[in-house]
Amino acid sequence: MYIAAFVAVFNENIINVALHDIMAAFSVSATTAQWLVSGYMIVKSIFTAVMAFLSGRFSMRKLLFFACGCIVAGEVLCLIAPSFSVLLPSRILQAAGSGILFPLMMNVVLSCVPREKLGLYLSLGGACITLGPAFGPVISGLMCTLFGWRAVFVVPLVGGIVVAAAGVKLVQNVGERSNTTLDILSVVLLAAGITAFRVFRRRVLDQSDCRHRGSFRRHCAARPVCGPSAQARASGA
Repeated sequence: MYIAAFVAVFNENIINVALHDIMAAFSVSATTAQWLVSGYMIVKSIFTAVMAFLSGRFSMRKLLFFACGCIVAGEVLCLIAPSFSVLLPSRILQAAGSGILFPLMMNVVLSCVPREKLGLYLSLGGACITLGPAFGPVISGLMCTLFGWRAVFVVPLVGGIVVAAAGVKLVQNVGERSNTTLDILSVVLLAAGITAFRVFRRRVLDQSDCRHRGSFRRHCAARPVCGPSAQARASGA
């Protein structure tokens, strides 16, 4: 599960170094290409928020294989994407898997590790979360330079396959299932809040007018009204 968490966070930053090449390959603007990053973060945040519901309704093995399937399928589609309109949904598919893998690792640790060893195993999980974003740009930059921008998807593709193969033998179902219900309205509000924040932030940062930056700060101050409250409802808090 540590490898799964590493793959999930590693996959977040691999696209950043390839944005310029993607813009040239598909003749899209920087604003459009940025949705490969923004869209990924939005979908990942939503799936992370609803993991309390998913872990109560589905077994750990089902969630693991579903997440790995999303990542592997998304990476393959990105490798062969003929246009940006195919690349973006493929990246979103990866985000769904990554949004599940990280909280799934935490659930396994909290469910299976004795209390006296909990600090050690949580610190190991934290190390994986830290190392993933650190290695992501370095490795993807090297792959992009040597083999082209599509090569950045190879490492998480291999990682997803390895995690799924290891999970067949090593991962067991833990925890109890429950008949929890998902607050759809909260999920919609959460998605709308995160999307609005990302879009507004990007537009404001593209402007040099200080008045827009002041509006951005006011928007940031108002965001907790929608974002965290909706997330708390979606997770059943």
